[in-house]
Amino acid sequence: MQYAVFDSMRRDGIDFGFDSSMTILEYNQHCVVNDLIALPLISVSPMYVRDAIIEITRPDTDLPIASLVTCKGQEFTYGAASAELVVAYLSDASPTDILDAQGNARRDFKFLSDYLVLSHLDYDEYISTYRAGSGIWGSFTHPDDQHSRLAPYTTRASSIAARPDIRIDTDAQRDAVWRTIAQASPLERFLKLYHLLELNFDLMLVEEIKRLGSDLKGIGKLLNSYSGDKEIDRLTKVIRKHCTDMHFFERVLGAVFNDASHHQQLLELLFEYSKDANPYKEQAESFKKAISSGFSRVGFAANKLQWDYERLSRLTAYFVYRVRSSIAHLRIGEYLFSSADEGFVSEIAEPLLREILSLVYKAQTGGSTAVAPTT
Repeated sequence: MQYAVFDSMRRDGIDFGFDSSMTILEYNQHCVVNDLIALPLISVSPMYVRDAIIEITRPDTDLPIASLVTCKGQEFTYGAASAELVVAYLSDASPTDILDAQGNARRDFKFLSDYLVLSHLDYDEYISTYRAGSGIWGSFTHPDDQHSRLAPYTTRASSIAARPDIRIDTDAQRDAVWRTIAQASPLERFLKLYHLLELNFDLMLVEEIKRLGSDLKGIGKLLNSYSGDKEIDRLTKVIRKHCTDMHFFERVLGAVFNDASHHQQLLELLFEYSKDANPYKEQAESFKKAISSGFSRVGFAANKLQWDYERLSRLTAYFVYRVRSSIAHLRIGEYLFSSADEGFVSEIAEPLLREILSLVYKAQTGGSTAVAPTT
């Protein structure tokens, strides 16, 4: 609400519901309450407690320059609000929030935004010196620096497939699961799901050592076999241990490649930024032709591509690892994921990773020894 609108309503005798002794003046057409002005924020980190006023100080001093007011979604406390909340209220509210259609005073306002509140005397200093970096030092942004709020992608799935007998036994596993649920962004959620796979990298080695008992020679051979492993190799071993059925890879990769709307992203991710672990690295053009009409054994055979457990399991691990690396590392040489890729991650990459995790964490009966892969 601009000051002119507020002043007109005040002269009409409207009761706004806050302490009338507060001094309200004008600064650049905005309301100033006890020398304070409010700047709306478009994004604020969820790490801050809600309904709080958090002081912001100048570097290397205790001198305040502003306050972060985390009021979005909170009810305005009529009659008891501080000057910081009153100035945020006057910035946030419209005349229809003050009066209903019959001209009666309303008392049901909830804030639409969080605010940065500061003295109008510090406004120029803040804008010129601090505002541009607020996303780094304060984990919040102003509309001038982020022109639209990015809403996290929500899945278009209309049903959820339950998976039986999954076991989450340790505190580390339970904590990792909770972090996956807490993430709104598919990009961050994928990384947290990947952490659940990482927890199994060393656990698998420990289990194999336990099975060898006092066989020091066997343990030595086992440790030597792991010593030169890259992360992609360890990921592949985990996947192959738990996903032993060739039909599993045919099914999950079919879901990945059968949606032609994602082929451009897939081919760019897997081949334009190709790594040595890609089992089809030297056959990029043949691979593109093979998936042009869907993912099938027939299409691969027509383009002289191998279709077997070794390659499809390696391709699955490679795909998971390339998505993980491209999200985790914003650097030259990687496919740079952005918010525009959230749909791809949510609808293509995340379901595949969850399929793998459902087998990795499936309760085993009679031990966890893998059976030979079926073809």
